[in-house]
Amino acid sequence: MELQSTFSLVLDIKSAPMRSRPIGRVQAVAPPMEREDRMSLKRIVQQHKGRLTPTDRRLLDTLLANPTEAALSSATEVATRAGVHAASLVRLAKKLGFEGYPDLRASLREDLMLGDPPSALVERRIGSVNSDGILASIVERERAVLHGLMEHVSQEDVARGAELLASARRIAVFAEGSAVLLRDFMVERLRRAGRVVLPLEAQPRQAAAVLTTLGVGDLLLVFASRALPRMLPRILTEAGRAGVRAVAVTDMVGPLIRPQPDVLLAAPRGAPGESQSMTVPLALCNALLLTLPTVDRGESLQGLARYGSLREALDEGR
Repeated sequence: MELQSTFSLVLDIKSAPMRSRPIGRVQAVAPPMEREDRMSLKRIVQQHKGRLTPTDRRLLDTLLANPTEAALSSATEVATRAGVHAASLVRLAKKLGFEGYPDLRASLREDLMLGDPPSALVERRIGSVNSDGILASIVERERAVLHGLMEHVSQEDVARGAELLASARRIAVFAEGSAVLLRDFMVERLRRAGRVVLPLEAQPRQAAAVLTTLGVGDLLLVFASRALPRMLPRILTEAGRAGVRAVAVTDMVGPLIRPQPDVLLAAPRGAPGESQSMTVPLALCNALLLTLPTVDRGESLQGLARYGSLREALDEGR
């Protein structure tokens, strides 16, 4: 039975159908949202244009007239600019197939993030460099992005994630694309702290082999940036069925994750339409690592001490 379930999991992950759909729908294992198969907000609106009321159209005009501003605004702020009640915006979001306004806003944000090729983002960034030069401009921008981090993630959120790391028997870490850098960083640091860590790659066979071994008491640590990884909904679903808890470190795509993880640490890595910083998720990683010794009764510090002693012993034996 275990071998059969492994094979079926490989096939399920590898052959998951690719359907165009509005992002933010409720399906737990719905296909991921990538540039070629996701449905933009404008396309979703086109499919529902026969059901839109004058109030709906006024709200959509406000959203789409300045999508960058709307992507950073609350429901109340958007509704006020449109001259309607915030409840009307919530009803519109549900009419379009979203769970609520946060999912609609996340869709708009992803439209902005996927809308421009990397070359355009870099050109725009270079064009915005101040007279002090590129390095000074980068430092100023990173400082501003980090300053806004606390508006989205609290120390209490970080502590909840660290507590799940501390109590986990084993930790599987998943990422793809540029987020693999964060995965590898956390795998190395958690192992030094004495944790049993399993890298989980975006390859069906490898992912299935790791997922088959996970169960109650284990933890799935997920990184997602810019767009949701293709396999993530199925991985979270299968892990949840096995009783595995989950922590996700993400940017603006965090609210789109289905099923939702036990702890979601989601913060913007820059304004929509701009090149996105890796400083924010790295700061969240470091916050988890530094909070870990405060909640695990010193186990991680003991692990680091053993790691240091063993490394010195191995160096002497060369």
